[in-house]
Amino acid sequence: MIKKTFAWECRKNNITWYWIALLCTSFLGLLMGISQYESYEAEFKAQGVTYLAVWGQSALLPTTLFFPILLGALQAQKMSNEHNGRNIARLKAIGVVNKYITTLTLHSFVISMFSVLLFGTLQLVAGIFLHFHISDVFSLVPRLFAIALAMTAWQLIVVGIGVRLSGFSSIVTVVLVSSLIGFGMAIVAPALSVVYPPALLAYASAVRCIGDFYAVGSIVISVMMNLMWIILGMIFIKVQFKRARL
Repeated sequence: MIKKTFAWECRKNNITWYWIALLCTSFLGLLMGISQYESYEAEFKAQGVTYLAVWGQSALLPTTLFFPILLGALQAQKMSNEHNGRNIARLKAIGVVNKYITTLTLHSFVISMFSVLLFGTLQLVAGIFLHFHISDVFSLVPRLFAIALAMTAWQLIVVGIGVRLSGFSSIVTVVLVSSLIGFGMAIVAPALSVVYPPALLAYASAVRCIGDFYAVGSIVISVMMNLMWIILGMIFIKVQFKRARL
């Protein structure tokens, strides 16, 4: 059942626009990161800093603003289609909400993993362009994984919102407002980002506290908080299904 539902989730929505937008926004951030590295190249080389020097700027706008909006719009599209096909009412009526939530969580995580894979690949390309040691790119993996979990958590929250709000525009409006608040929080009070789903990506990337990028404690906290939000997101969706009208 879950396997078939997952396959259906992968087929039923055309999300080509998402991958194009993700590529463009990631590339824009990467250009900013490369520009900063080249401006202070002598200092970075003296410190032996490679990918981290590019990461600080290249991941700033994507993780604080672009990615939350894109992921929110992606799930807004999905949920508006669910309402248009009366799938929300059907899922509730036949009693398969729990299986749906499990499948949805897995699907969201897969999208998140491919998203960070794309972003990480661009970082690798930048490293090749800047003559970094290719092996250094693996230092980004823990943070990329944390970002993937944060992406999953935020998608689940948006799905929960989408269960109650049937219109694409209404869901996107909530996403935009929430993402802008998250952007402000990440910039002004980065330590608080971990308690607000749209800002989880910024916390996971450590772009506002770059000195903690390699800190094991910071990574563990990020991963644990993201997992907590994933669980809360699943509960949130279930609660919204119970409140939804047939």
